[in-house]
Amino acid sequence: MCDSSSGRLPDAYPFTVDHWRYVRGVRDHFLTHMHTDHTQGLTPTWDDGAIYCSPGTRALAAARWPALQRHLVALEVNEPHMIAVRGGTMTVTLLDARHCAGAVCFLFEGAFGTVLHTGDCRADAFVDDEEWWEPLEGKQVDWLILDNTYASPAARVPTRASALARLEQVLTENPNRRVVVGMMNLGKEELLRWLGERCKSLVVVEERRAAWPLRQIEGEAFGLHYTTDAAEGLVEAVPQALLRSTVQQYSSRAAEEAAGGGGGGTPPGRAAIGIRPTGWRDTDDSAEGSSWAAGGDADGIYSVPYSLHSSFEALGKFVRRLAPSRISPVVSGEEIDPNRHWRQHCSRAAAAPVVSAVGVEGGVSSGAVCVAQHESEASAAPVRFKRRRRRPMLARPAGACLAAAPDAGAGGDNFQDDGAGSIDDLLRVVTNEAASSSAAAAAPPVHAAAAAAPVAEQPEGKQPAQPRRVKNRRPAAVRPKKAA
Repeated sequence: MCDSSSGRLPDAYPFTVDHWRYVRGVRDHFLTHMHTDHTQGLTPTWDDGAIYCSPGTRALAAARWPALQRHLVALEVNEPHMIAVRGGTMTVTLLDARHCAGAVCFLFEGAFGTVLHTGDCRADAFVDDEEWWEPLEGKQVDWLILDNTYASPAARVPTRASALARLEQVLTENPNRRVVVGMMNLGKEELLRWLGERCKSLVVVEERRAAWPLRQIEGEAFGLHYTTDAAEGLVEAVPQALLRSTVQQYSSRAAEEAAGGGGGGTPPGRAAIGIRPTGWRDTDDSAEGSSWAAGGDADGIYSVPYSLHSSFEALGKFVRRLAPSRISPVVSGEEIDPNRHWRQHCSRAAAAPVVSAVGVEGGVSSGAVCVAQHESEASAAPVRFKRRRRRPMLARPAGACLAAAPDAGAGGDNFQDDGAGSIDDLLRVVTNEAASSSAAAAAPPVHAAAAAAPVAEQPEGKQPAQPRRVKNRRPAAVRPKKAA
């Protein structure tokens, strides 16, 4: 979840992250993932330089906005990439954010220092994954921009293992029911796969969801797990706003058919229950709280605590291990300000701000670029941001690929899957989340869009690969105006 007023980089930096409004002199832009609150301002007519992202996100964005394909540059995950930017070069490494299809964190290294921007992430899935930490080994992060959606002790986010256990309980208590799941446009597709396998059924989806993002996520395996024919499946995904009315419709139809004897000997249809997978309901209850464990409402709607964001405990563990020089939030709000809870774990809490060696004509001069700081800190050049109004997420045809889930021993709850893994693998990963402290290292994530590319095996003792230069795909520079 993004709030541009707090997570945005100062304009003097030579790049932007999830910011799609004009910044003078900046032609290099980075997209963490395709949720709508991170793409506000990105339209088919956008024409302001290169957009760097993961292969999965590129596939999603290209399918949604075909006109942007010439701007989209896919960067492989877990590999350093050298990119020419205003005033020099910088190195960028993408880390799997374990949030949704194609979502990544960006590690930037350059004259401005070392900046880690998490975008939206699920730290529970990688905080104990040693291989995830390898690109950060031996590096001091000067500025951490953190997904702080649940950065409050009052926000209790259960593990996905406990969420699936709760869901299993709901299904056991409601046998022979149609299961309707309220879904956002992108995210939690692995939950649909789990439900389909649990109920031994294809998952019914609307044509719009099939076109984007499922066909891009599943590829040729789409028909093995999904259908657009409601008669072919007992599990159905619908937009969140239509969950209640859809459940009511199925249950009313089943009651009418049962009262009429099924009609011509045909057995009556099934009544339905609704599943709302969300982390927002009653976040002040404990992980085992009575609210989450309570039965469904009068219409048979059950809320299940299945979140794409990090728990408070995982965020704290992540900050303590990373020990950045300073932290800024992605989402604004005093209660969830990470500095309120973990500033004491910053390695240099009183250090000078990160500076840029790149001057901006008519703006901030070289060496005077201040990072966003906590309110209590004095800043010689405070950065002011304009608040951006959020828009509801819209479903549009587009495409992407999920990163492959790690091996069962990886720990964490990375459900991202390119269609090749089995549901059993996903369940083993979920089970291991509860015991992530003893989990073995996972295989590095592989995006389906790059799965076909051969990977050279690195001999033992060989030095790590050097950053690859990435050719910028930019329109020609704008000519300066003639003097009057």
